[in-house]
Amino acid sequence: MKLLGKPVAEKIEKEDILPNLQPANHGHPHLAILLVGDDYESEIYVQQKEKTGKRLGIGVSVYRLDQTAPIDEIKDIISFLNDDDEINGIIIQLPLPENLKSVTQELLDLIDPDKDVDALTTDSAKSSISIVSSFTELKSAYQAKKLFLPPTASAALEIIDFYQIPFKDTLLIGRGILVGSPVAKMLHEMQVKYQVIHSQIIPENQQKLLKKAQLIISGTNSQKPIFGPRDVKSDAVIIDCAADFDHDICRDTPQRVCTFKGSITPAIGGIGPVTVVCLMRNIVYAKLWQR
Repeated sequence: MKLLGKPVAEKIEKEDILPNLQPANHGHPHLAILLVGDDYESEIYVQQKEKTGKRLGIGVSVYRLDQTAPIDEIKDIISFLNDDDEINGIIIQLPLPENLKSVTQELLDLIDPDKDVDALTTDSAKSSISIVSSFTELKSAYQAKKLFLPPTASAALEIIDFYQIPFKDTLLIGRGILVGSPVAKMLHEMQVKYQVIHSQIIPENQQKLLKKAQLIISGTNSQKPIFGPRDVKSDAVIIDCAADFDHDICRDTPQRVCTFKGSITPAIGGIGPVTVVCLMRNIVYAKLWQR
């Protein structure tokens, strides 16, 4: 079964975005994207955000810099956007070029917390809510405290919630800032027990965890296959949070065929559209909270 993202995205638009868009006299929400370098995949992601923003009536401005841009120039742009009252949200398109990867968190932490719609600053990662018992309660708790849900991580949970997938023998693959860490944080807040696979776990134990898992949330975006259909239960549920577009790269869950008969988010139309809409929801909330 394919866990399609389109109906999930449409539900979020209908319930969370459209009812909260400001009347015309208050202006439209506006997102600023800082894109450094000419990475093909990053350009595709930015185009998806521009397209969705235009369709929903949300402004999207892209600030493009060469990969050799001085770090001070990047900092100056972030400062400028922080001070611009017309900009409601700021994101730095990741990953940054190799020469800037070591300062990724430093640059992210320069973003005004009120405009951190990707929820990637250190302050966002440390923010917390009271323990809840469902994803619906978690969203309400975050909104009540004016906290942004990390788009990709929340997209994974939106899909799980929409398709009513139980958190049974849940396994996370990866501990990155986009998927693994924020998903783990939200599962903890929902009192969900889970296991984690990361690079420090020996292959033999990784294989055991994969074979036991009923729900797998993968988000390493590795350049080589991490596991395949033969490594998991034939009826497992896989939420693939790696790059979501038609391009010749290795996937976390390669070759959705073989003996695998379970449910999975497809490479095209899976997590991607839900992630973008979750980001747009954050922009809409940012506009409301900044009034």
